[in-house]
Amino acid sequence: NENLSSRLAQLTWPLKFLDFETVSTALPLYPAVEPWEQVVCQFSIHKLNERGHLYHAEFLANPEKECRRELALRLLEELGTAGSVIVYSSFERVTLQTLARLHPDLSEPLNNCIDRFVDLLAVIRTHYYQPEFSGSFSIKRVLPAMLPEFSYDDLVIANGDAAITRFARMARKEMLPTEIKQAQEELLAYCQRDTFAMVLLLNRL
Repeated sequence: NENLSSRLAQLTWPLKFLDFETVSTALPLYPAVEPWEQVVCQFSIHKLNERGHLYHAEFLANPEKECRRELALRLLEELGTAGSVIVYSSFERVTLQTLARLHPDLSEPLNNCIDRFVDLLAVIRTHYYQPEFSGSFSIKRVLPAMLPEFSYDDLVIANGDAAITRFARMARKEMLPTEIKQAQEELLAYCQRDTFAMVLLLNRL
């Protein structure tokens, strides 16, 4: 609709596209974690500046230990203090709020990052629609509808449930070392696709 351009004009550079992955299991993987608690274990960030330069940063936790503080510190380093943080849905907001509660000494900078959030899902839901969405605004439906040449079909891990299962198996030492290395590469590729998808969608808009 006619308000899309004015909404996009409110973005501030450099843009940071953020996606988290979490693991949640009935039997906790780590001490002090409750059953079914969402434990963030991975992030992907694509950074885009005004000159069009795209940079990627990523973090994948050591499955043998709980790494949320290490992840939070690395995240703050990568997000910096300037620029809009582009996310898709409210999941990243909730995850950062949880990190802020877990680590009160980091709550101020983490909440400052939340204040810079722009939900691309909300932007698309409010301002843009194609019949190929078929009523769904899932990024896995929106991406191939808007950009048919891109999809998740080439990935071994192509959804969040598969990612959770793969990380949990690593944490429980149910994989051989060679399998762990392959799983780590597949997890990184999946999370990176989510943030690159947001870059492509915003560019299309």
